[in-house]
Amino acid sequence: MEKTPGQLAYERDLAKVPLYPADCGVGFMGTPRPTWDQLSKIARWSWERNPTDRPWVRASGVAGSGVVESTGAQIEPKSQ
Repeated sequence: MEKTPGQLAYERDLAKVPLYPADCGVGFMGTPRPTWDQLSKIARWSWERNPTDRPWVRASGVAGSGVVESTGAQIEPKSQ
């Protein structure tokens, strides 16, 4: 079966970043990212909709901080 543009883009991304970054601020830190076949339908749809390389942005390392170093953007954390 021929791979779709979205699958090819995801697999390039996965080759660059095979593990969730330790400072990504989510519960998956340091664990392997899923293969194409393991992605949810919505995740595959997202890659098919925009089959381009994704920039990996290094977060501050504090979950919920919302600080993004590479762009200087500030995202307000959810209030508790």
